[in-house]
Amino acid sequence: MSRQTVHLKHLRVCQPFRVEFHGMPPCEISYSRPPGLTRRQKRRPAVASCVSRPVLLRGPIFLLYLFPCAVATPVQCFLMYYCCPSLLCLAKSAPVSCAVKLSRAPFLHRHCGCAMIMNTLYPNNCPKWERTMTLQKLRRWLGFPLEDRYRVHIEQDIVQSSLRPGIFSALLILAFQAVMMVLSLLRKGGPFASLRRQGYWWLYVTLFSVTLLFLLLIVFLMRRRRPCLDTFFLPLQTFYTAFLCLWGTCVTLLDQFGGNSLSVFTYVTLSAAALTVLQPWQSALIFTGNCLFLNLLLPYTPAGPDNFYSNAVNSCFVTLGAFFISLWFYRSKVSSRYAKIIIEQQNADIRSMNVQLDKMAHTDELTGMKNRRSLERLPLDDRWNEMPPVSAMMVDIDFFKQFNDTYGHLAGDECLQRIAAVIRQFMEGREGVAVRFGGEEFFICLFSCSRAQVLEAGETLRAAVERCGYPRGDLPQGCITVSIGAATTEAENAPRLEDLLSRADKALYEAKHEGRNCVAAYI
Repeated sequence: MSRQTVHLKHLRVCQPFRVEFHGMPPCEISYSRPPGLTRRQKRRPAVASCVSRPVLLRGPIFLLYLFPCAVATPVQCFLMYYCCPSLLCLAKSAPVSCAVKLSRAPFLHRHCGCAMIMNTLYPNNCPKWERTMTLQKLRRWLGFPLEDRYRVHIEQDIVQSSLRPGIFSALLILAFQAVMMVLSLLRKGGPFASLRRQGYWWLYVTLFSVTLLFLLLIVFLMRRRRPCLDTFFLPLQTFYTAFLCLWGTCVTLLDQFGGNSLSVFTYVTLSAAALTVLQPWQSALIFTGNCLFLNLLLPYTPAGPDNFYSNAVNSCFVTLGAFFISLWFYRSKVSSRYAKIIIEQQNADIRSMNVQLDKMAHTDELTGMKNRRSLERLPLDDRWNEMPPVSAMMVDIDFFKQFNDTYGHLAGDECLQRIAAVIRQFMEGREGVAVRFGGEEFFICLFSCSRAQVLEAGETLRAAVERCGYPRGDLPQGCITVSIGAATTEAENAPRLEDLLSRADKALYEAKHEGRNCVAAYI
């Protein structure tokens, strides 16, 4: 019989009930107290032992069975939250990490969905933690749905994509209001013939003025630095959208004095939802407040009391539709920009990996020099046109196989690294490329270097290797030496790499034939 210990804090003993841990075989939970602990000492945790036989655990939950399901939901939630925190806040040593299921209270699944009785309850679940998680989810649903590190980039993209449509819509509204003002002036009696005409006139003038101010502010922000535009455009657009919806509501209320139409409210609200980018909390606040403002004032219009129900239903449906249109539009914008950012990040990662792979493919790991494969990228044609002639040197470490057999391969690797360091120092200030050709051989290509210059450079390199003084007791010199074969091409056309390699290799053979530790030129 297996036994595990679960700490249940502040457990109070009352009527018994059965508890099952969902996702496990039926287990027994029996309540016990440490020796010497009375019921009034509540600060120390109680201990429950889990064994294989089902028994009963005493607790305050028996009160849940005394109330009907439809009546006792608040009491049930209160008891589950505050009277039995032991089942809500399981210790980390609990035998399972999923839900606690009450076999005698199945109705709790229906009434305590936001409390503890769920099939996927997390460990250490408690009301405060659950309320925090709910608020976080609600905040993400009504606000920015992604992580905050993406907010700046996504909002910048939204500003750039919304700038032209916003300017075009404002210009269209400006032109339409100008036309309506002209038509009001041309009507018989003018715009001040009645109070209703005066209301329309001042509404046209107000929207024209606010739209013109909105455009001037956008132009001002565009002429300044881009961070100003990214920072202030979206709040400015939100304010203008709220004003536009309020303006449409005022026109609708004015229309009620000559009819019973909600057309202006409908098309202004839906247009604002479809053409502007608003966060869900902003659209909910603007459209809901606008709808409440309309329905609070509609009963005071001439036809308001008779048509209040139909107007309220229609305006609520329009508001709900506008909210979901705005929500879908905002989420689609954010998701598309998020996908773009992810693709850009993946492309950047791929480019970085390609650079690293390319470096690994064209770099010798032991010496850090370029390898033989990098010679494929040697720009002989371009260099020949810029700085002829081109010379090459093939450098070989003398008796390197014998050195490896005598001192070991680790010493051979250290020797190669030392020679590579000397060659890198030699190439400083010279136009050319130095690579490890393979084994103990190094290839050097020098641009704008004549035959006499390459022989002088070869002798300089040979002496530098000898001066580095890497000890070697099996040679008369007592140190590492190299043999160098040099070749130069001064043809009219650009030389081929294969020709340079072949000539330098033949010159190296001549240097070895002459006794090594010398420089030989290809004739």
